[in-house]
Amino acid sequence: MPSGSTGVASSFSQVNSGAERMNRRATALLVFASIYFLTIPALAEEAAEEAEKKEAAPISVWCLDFSPDGTMLAAAAGNRDQGGEGTVRVWNTKNWEEVLAIRDEKTSTCVAFSPDGASLAVGTNHGEIFTVDIASKKVSKRWKSGQWGAFGVTWTPDGQKIVGALANGSIKVFDAKSTDVLVDLDVWKADRVRNTNPGGHADKNQWDVTVTADGKTLFSGGWQDTARVWSLETSQLLEKFPDDDRSTQGIQLTPDERYMVTAGIGSGKVNIRDTVTFRLRMSIPVSGRDVAVHPDGELIAACRPSDVHVYRVNLEPLAPEVALRARAYLKELIVADPKEQEEIAAKLIELGPSIEPILHFAVLEDKGPVEVLQALWNKARTPEKVAELGQLPSEIRQVVFSPAGDLLAAANTQGEIQIWDVPNFNASAKLIVKLAE
Repeated sequence: MPSGSTGVASSFSQVNSGAERMNRRATALLVFASIYFLTIPALAEEAAEEAEKKEAAPISVWCLDFSPDGTMLAAAAGNRDQGGEGTVRVWNTKNWEEVLAIRDEKTSTCVAFSPDGASLAVGTNHGEIFTVDIASKKVSKRWKSGQWGAFGVTWTPDGQKIVGALANGSIKVFDAKSTDVLVDLDVWKADRVRNTNPGGHADKNQWDVTVTADGKTLFSGGWQDTARVWSLETSQLLEKFPDDDRSTQGIQLTPDERYMVTAGIGSGKVNIRDTVTFRLRMSIPVSGRDVAVHPDGELIAACRPSDVHVYRVNLEPLAPEVALRARAYLKELIVADPKEQEEIAAKLIELGPSIEPILHFAVLEDKGPVEVLQALWNKARTPEKVAELGQLPSEIRQVVFSPAGDLLAAANTQGEIQIWDVPNFNASAKLIVKLAE
């Protein structure tokens, strides 16, 4: 073999080896390209399908409110597991057609109509508050509350201020035009307790607020807190109920403002208190997140996790002539024999629940037959259940009566809003809330 043959063979071998490497690279590139062009469109299509599912899936409804004239119903909704996005919806209550829909980057947690029905105040899970002009269907103002979450909003009766129930024990009153803070109530300071976790989550979060007609007194309810009464004139705490109203999430006043009504899963009941003496008038064993008072003050709707119970409470004022008759019967009861006691007790029952305060003091004074008096008092403060409404299987977050009292609405965490006619409590409509529709 010639002396140069080894070099030539080696060169051919190198050439062949290089060609093979190039072929392998070309093959790999072809395979990669095939995978890329087959996979990427599939992934994009899959992502689009997921996004479409996300858009079409019902989202949690956290709050409802009827307009003052009852012609509209507003809802605040959003899911924390969907990027925090939320929506505000308004429907016409005559035909349940949608009036407006606003999508927001933040979860909408609470909503309230202004007294004139022209605007909405909305709170978000990120602590922002914004207002919506109903006529233009646009956000008119937006500002930061100073806390990480806003869970309840209401307007003062004059429509000049917006009250926010905020995270971390904070309640603020904002000027509706300038958004300046006019009143700043701090649960921690009121209790003279140091805030051990400023800005932290689930620390005395305030959940609901309502203001008296004269704008002077504010009632609040807080998660991991209690029901409280505040003076808006002095910013002072007037009363709180830590033992009986733990973790209050719903707080309302009766139309005559003689009673405050609270609900919360912490207390496991709905409590009704006199707003002058704050005496506990009645407790209803219903554990839920919200409560609603009928415009005539006779009905109370309390939501449990998956249904709504409606009670007739009869909190009418004690008429002078009824009070005189009740006291006369009680005097007779003290000296009566057992048979006569039954007859007198029947007469007292016929006078109705309004005599509860008289029976309460009779029990405290311990004059007369204790067991008979206790039984009469218990009957006078036990409401009559008139309806159990179970069309909402998921957790119910809000329940509200219309201003005319002819409708009752409840919303749950599966995006459902159920409407019932009152007083028959027949299911009349169901709305489904989605992120985009």
